[in-house]
Amino acid sequence: MPEDSDQKWERPEFKGLTLVGAWRDCAAMATAQERGSTVLEESELLQKVGCPAEVVEDWLADYWVEHDIHAVASGQERTYEKTLSLVRQCDRYFQVRLFSPSEKALREWPSEELGNYCSLGPQLVRPRAALGSGRRERRLVAELHRVGVSILCYDGLRLQCGKCHAEWSPNSLPGGRLPRGYNRCPNGCNGSAAHKGASH
Repeated sequence: MPEDSDQKWERPEFKGLTLVGAWRDCAAMATAQERGSTVLEESELLQKVGCPAEVVEDWLADYWVEHDIHAVASGQERTYEKTLSLVRQCDRYFQVRLFSPSEKALREWPSEELGNYCSLGPQLVRPRAALGSGRRERRLVAELHRVGVSILCYDGLRLQCGKCHAEWSPNSLPGGRLPRGYNRCPNGCNGSAAHKGASH
């Protein structure tokens, strides 16, 4: 999301806050970080998770519970000990949303990674042993994006179709290469577009 954009998150979905200025200059955001919240701009989240903007809300709904910030401040809602503060920086103001990991995230993500990465889980972790160089990693994300597939988890490479939301994990070939058709949705949503050769 470009920083000069004026596109807002809107109600009824929006449960966060709209504040004037830049979030990096906001004392409240600094306090949130001190209390254990990881702050990410929306554009950073898209890059780290490896999914297009049109499906990120589905990913958030699967792995996070969104809080009403006013309810948290008044003690009506409780959060997990580590939270995610998702920021959309606009031209003269910013908006922030607050999330705790869902039961699915707590069940599927290793607890040590959940803690080490401030509850962001392996989706935001790039294990170099699994993917290798940053260039290779970026090429993989771009290749998957072209065929409507996102990376749910880098550790073991768990993929998800952006159309039907099916999930799968391709088995790597010797040397870490990916098999023919590894990025093809199990339900055939991207059959004609998916890369058919072994890769990476």
